[in-house]
Amino acid sequence: DEDSLDHTKSICNLSIGATRTLEFFDGKKPVKSVFMESGSITHMKPGTQTALKHMVRGKSSKAPELRYSLSFRALAKRNNILDLSRPQIGPSETATSSPPPPQQPKRICLVAGDSYAARLDCDKLGRNKLKVVSVANGGAKIGHVIQQLEDFSRDCSSDVVVDKVLLSVGTNNLRNCRNGVHHLRGHLKLLFGKVHTLFPTARVYFQSLIP
Repeated sequence: DEDSLDHTKSICNLSIGATRTLEFFDGKKPVKSVFMESGSITHMKPGTQTALKHMVRGKSSKAPELRYSLSFRALAKRNNILDLSRPQIGPSETATSSPPPPQQPKRICLVAGDSYAARLDCDKLGRNKLKVVSVANGGAKIGHVIQQLEDFSRDCSSDVVVDKVLLSVGTNNLRNCRNGVHHLRGHLKLLFGKVHTLFPTARVYFQSLIP
């Protein structure tokens, strides 16, 4: 990387291996030849490469052996190096950092409820188009399902968006109803209100109860 080198300093070259000839040219005119034997050091003063061109001929039938060349050059100070990987800022400009691109939300279908919902196969429901997450468990009543929804909303990542909610609930409440089901209206109203509060943009699907 030429930009990282200090061109005001000398260049030293250590030659190891077969002897080669270092030739200097003024334009196309040869001006000097230096035989570089193994272990020899060539010293080029500052400005040599600006005024003259140089060349080392490769191996040939007359010199088939290998040669290794080690060059020693001074590095420029860091504040003198132009960093081309960054955009250059003019005197009237200020440096600004571009905000990262917005992360795409992870859209899911949430299944909550009792054992009917817990038995559903989430992979088959999604059909590889929408991720399905189930928080349902057997024996859940309306109050338990509300808790399922609250726990999921609290623990899920902020980039998760619930597109659909599938509810299966009520069977376990009906088992204890001996004087009708009218008292369940209040519990269901609380459930629907909670779904709307936690997932206001979601479409809600409610599994109908068998008479």
